[in-house]
Amino acid sequence: MQLLAKSKLPEDLNLGLQSISKCSLAEIEHTPYFYTMHALASRGIDTLDLQFRILAKQKFSAYIVAHALNLGQDYAFIYPLLVQDESKYVPRLAERARIEKDPTASATLTKAFFYAATSQAESALKSLASGASYAPATRNSAAKMVEQATFIRSLVASDSNIRKLSELIGMDNSAGETELRSKRRARMRSISDEALIELDAYTAFIYRSFKP
Repeated sequence: MQLLAKSKLPEDLNLGLQSISKCSLAEIEHTPYFYTMHALASRGIDTLDLQFRILAKQKFSAYIVAHALNLGQDYAFIYPLLVQDESKYVPRLAERARIEKDPTASATLTKAFFYAATSQAESALKSLASGASYAPATRNSAAKMVEQATFIRSLVASDSNIRKLSELIGMDNSAGETELRSKRRARMRSISDEALIELDAYTAFIYRSFKP
């Protein structure tokens, strides 16, 4: 993990990732593991296979000392995704969601789809919400995310909630999807409670920028 933090050489990155993949999360402290995933993802490295391992730990927890912020399994898993191109990871999330049995992990995956905020991710949520083969907890979690996206789109531009979100990030309904995603990725390179609050604002405007 120290090698990954210090070196930019491709061979060092591959060696570091291979080494981490040989360890179980019982052998690695959760917070440094999270920081490593986020740092590598910010540099464009595909860390999703290592992130999937977080789903096996229902009580995974990363503590951000500077902000007295505790990230549970859901946001510890999602955070590294938020600095990446959604088209690269949403299909793989869909594959995992179809076979995931753990209710905590399923809830994390549905939340990851929600924050991806793409047509493909929204379609996956709708499939999970209506699929009779999925566990009730999975269907309920997905249905809540679909309802939330629908509600966000239903708000008129003059709604007080929309105005507050606009003031928070300095953007409004005139902002395009590409600009919103770019600014959201840049903001999520930092890890803080403030960034998480702004994440919801950016995500709301992204949903309002396209039709499912």
